[in-house]
Amino acid sequence: IIERTLSDRDLDDIVALEQAAFSNPWTREMYVRELQNPDVSFLYVLRMPGEGVIAFCSFWLVLDEVHINNLAVRGDFRGKGVGTALLDHVIQAGANRGADRATLEVRRSNAPARRLYERLGFEVAATRPNYYVSPPEDALILWRGALKATR
Repeated sequence: IIERTLSDRDLDDIVALEQAAFSNPWTREMYVRELQNPDVSFLYVLRMPGEGVIAFCSFWLVLDEVHINNLAVRGDFRGKGVGTALLDHVIQAGANRGADRATLEVRRSNAPARRLYERLGFEVAATRPNYYVSPPEDALILWRGALKATR
């Protein structure tokens, strides 16, 4: 089940996934602020029966662009199509709200995430040197165009 969350009921699960996935994770307070801007900030969760929230994706809708901020999948569900299903859903949600392209940053060394994004049509457009901390690393800026609404 993939759904947009508009309340803080899922934030404990989201923050736990965030902390497990990222070396410089967003805080609960950061997600609370995101929820306070529902016209720009979107937070989707993927639930499995008996498992609860096993993945989430946050993005901003800025004019005609989906800017993906964070995507995390629980470790025991990685490599099973969960990230693909969630990101497909999020991209479609953005397209249905008028976006025609999507962007994100990813660590250069994050090969599994890069493979996911490339499978979904994202291409490297530029590099942000030393964008990440803990440890320091370049970010690759990825873009995908030609999003199509299904409404």
